[in-house]
Amino acid sequence: MNNKAFVLKTLLLIIAVGIVISSYNITSILMDYKESSAVYDEIASFAVEEDGEEKGETKPEKNTPDLKIDFASLNKLNSDVKGWLYSENLGINYPVLQGEDNNQYLRHLPNGEESSGGTLFIDYRNKENDKHILIYGHNMKDGSMFGKLSRYADQEYYEQHPELYFYTEEGEYRLKIFSAYYTNDNDFTYSVSEQSDANEYSYYAGRKSCIDTDTEYQEGDCIITLSTCAYLRGHNRFVVQCIPYKVETK
Repeated sequence: MNNKAFVLKTLLLIIAVGIVISSYNITSILMDYKESSAVYDEIASFAVEEDGEEKGETKPEKNTPDLKIDFASLNKLNSDVKGWLYSENLGINYPVLQGEDNNQYLRHLPNGEESSGGTLFIDYRNKENDKHILIYGHNMKDGSMFGKLSRYADQEYYEQHPELYFYTEEGEYRLKIFSAYYTNDNDFTYSVSEQSDANEYSYYAGRKSCIDTDTEYQEGDCIITLSTCAYLRGHNRFVVQCIPYKVETK
């Protein structure tokens, strides 16, 4: 075998091995997505129901979707559950947990299984009465978790979908968006939970927003920040910031 034939055969072998490895990696990723989706579908099947419809009850007037979250069942699954985040348009219908650190649920599902998508989770530093709450979620390529959150960089999209919904054991909340922007993980956004001056922070966040909103921060308001990864030059995070308004039923 001459040198040219040997080199060609070696290159073909390398290419073939590369194809096999790539195919294996892609298959593994797709399987991980599928398994994670199945887990969340199962959780939603026992934790979420349309409020009042199944029991024939009269539904109260309110400004959130007609969902009822079974927190008793969720707490049996995992006592770290703090709430449930919902947005039909973004495909968000997930429990929100809080671990002992910010790594606990980065690559683990609520049932403890490992997964690249992990779980939506609140910053471990946050306390119950904080005026700024950080919720993290992966920017998944299949659009799950916070994979569609960056749609809020578009003004028209915001105008069509100006709020998300958050459910806790204490009540239901409309999350009205007041700011959305690309930033970095060393930004003031991620240290504000340690700050006492939320008024200063709200001014800062409003000025950074890439969209114009009709929601204004009022002194004393809480801010909920939804944060995910971004892949723009010079920016590695995208955040959507909301003010929660408790839903009062009539």
